[in-house]
Amino acid sequence: MIDATTSANLFEAASNTKQQLKKWSLIEEMIYKQKFRVQWLKLGDANTTYFYASMKGRKIQNHIRTLVTEGGTILKNAYSIEAEIMGYYKGLLGSSTQALPPINPGVMQEGSVLSRSQQLQLMTLFTRKNIAQALKWIDDSEVPGGDSFNSCFFKKS
Repeated sequence: MIDATTSANLFEAASNTKQQLKKWSLIEEMIYKQKFRVQWLKLGDANTTYFYASMKGRKIQNHIRTLVTEGGTILKNAYSIEAEIMGYYKGLLGSSTQALPPINPGVMQEGSVLSRSQQLQLMTLFTRKNIAQALKWIDDSEVPGGDSFNSCFFKKS
């Protein structure tokens, strides 16, 4: 029979193992994402089999094969799907107009306006602290620039 202390230790060990597995799974996923990006940068723009396979996969993934309308009708024809989508967005956007009404400056002045100190604050130079705070909110796997370094690299550097 297992006593309470042993049971608690086993539970804690299982919990720690689960956390480690989750951590390493995320790291592995980030590695695969980076490898894919590097491979795309090397081979993606070239006229290669890899390029055509990637485009074919993307086309299949982005293709709408069926669409269920609000009434429950299932559409499979490309033209009927297109018509349904166009009708939906036309309904959202409303009708078109030939002229835009002029902006009334009086109405704009009734709204919130920045004070002079707030305006000056918007023109201050960035500090290292500002950059660190902005970088903190970017996901580790995101690549903010064209140099293929992810934000995790910049955070660690």
